[in-house]
Amino acid sequence: MGIEIVQVCAQPFDKKTQKFKSLTGETVRLAFTTGHVFMVGDDFVDIPAGPNGDFWKKAFSAGCISEEALTRALDRQKSGKPSAMLGDNTEKPDLSNLTADQRRVIAKEKIALMYATKDLAHFTASDIPKADKLSELCGFTVSAFERDDWTMEYMAEDEARQKLAESGGASAE
Repeated sequence: MGIEIVQVCAQPFDKKTQKFKSLTGETVRLAFTTGHVFMVGDDFVDIPAGPNGDFWKKAFSAGCISEEALTRALDRQKSGKPSAMLGDNTEKPDLSNLTADQRRVIAKEKIALMYATKDLAHFTASDIPKADKLSELCGFTVSAFERDDWTMEYMAEDEARQKLAESGGASAE
């Protein structure tokens, strides 16, 4: 089912691959300016990361799921932990007593997820997550001020991680 049409790509990119399939079972067409085209349906298809991971981001935002993410979600479900990805209807935890630091950590994880999936409907014209969508993902209200502050922190940390990776250094995490 996976069809790849390749043209010359002037920009080098990470050829590491992940397997993706459609969440709905309907065929999803992913086309890129590099000339790569992928048809993703019920069967897993290998998709390279592409420039800056753009191929994977587009796959996620187009309604595809990676084999790795699906495996994690199924493992969580088997262990009795809820998995929103699989539509588990479980009670939400009480988040009313979170410290400011706990709120920041949770929000930055959700910001990272939003940038990884890059659903444009969830971003402002300035390419930052919408506060209402971030609040929905976090399970608590995030003000626009907090969203701006935490997004800038995330972006600075992400840029530092990318520079470290480019220099061949190892992360302390």
